[in-house]
Amino acid sequence: MSLRIVFYLSKVVEIKAIFSRIDKDGVCHVYSVVEEHSPAIYQKVMKREQEIEQDHPEIRFSFRIRAHQGREPAVAVPLSSQPLFTR
Repeated sequence: MSLRIVFYLSKVVEIKAIFSRIDKDGVCHVYSVVEEHSPAIYQKVMKREQEIEQDHPEIRFSFRIRAHQGREPAVAVPLSSQPLFTR
């Protein structure tokens, strides 16, 4: 599944990193890390997230967009998240 997430989201060039984790209830939390907050970027990312959900209705997702604002991207997501992709 992680390869499919990367396939969709890495097309958004503003995404600097993608992290994920699966919680105890089986929900797949996906964190797209961008440099700064931007409604235009959010629209691009949300379009890709919708495609992931449509192609994988059997999986429960929780998508989050995080801004690293000059910090290392890993600092912008929960510690338990695993890196899937970095630029």
